Amino acid sequence: MLFQETIFKTHFHNFPSLRQINGIRAKKGALRGFHSSEVSKNHWKVVTCVSGIVLDAILDLRKESSTFKQVRFAVIGEKSGLSLVIPPGFGHAVQSLTEDSLTIYGTNIEYKNNAEFEVNPIDGNWSLNWIQPTIVSDRDRMAPKLNDLY
Repeated sequence: MLFQETIFKTHFHNFPSLRQINGIRAKKGALRGFHSSEVSKNHWKVVTCVSGIVLDAILDLRKESSTFKQVRFAVIGEKSGLSLVIPPGFGHAVQSLTEDSLTIYGTNIEYKNNAEFEVNPIDGNWSLNWIQPTIVSDRDRMAPKLNDLY
């Protein structure tokens, strides 16, 4: 089982219904993110890796939080059975640690290109945690640095 709403709602009482499921197929070293939306959008994600292994990162973008600008990492993979819940106010990045990986994530918001923003994933002290060589899209490489946004 990858997802059961009843279980999630026992831990996250405000967890909304999922409306879209996306997939990220990546080669070793490929890095996507940090992607987020405004806290007011109430954007939730549930992330799991169904093939291969990935390094998943969650960046706290809530200005009022005691962990503002901090990143937490988790290694998830097809054998771990783990899923990560990413609540509103957090950025999300994922990097493939194996030759081929497939990460899927459900979200409660249908994708709209203009409702999302990026934070440069290779800027900042967290960049030391990515495996090398890091493969980054132009979109993410050109994204604003965290300190330029906040």
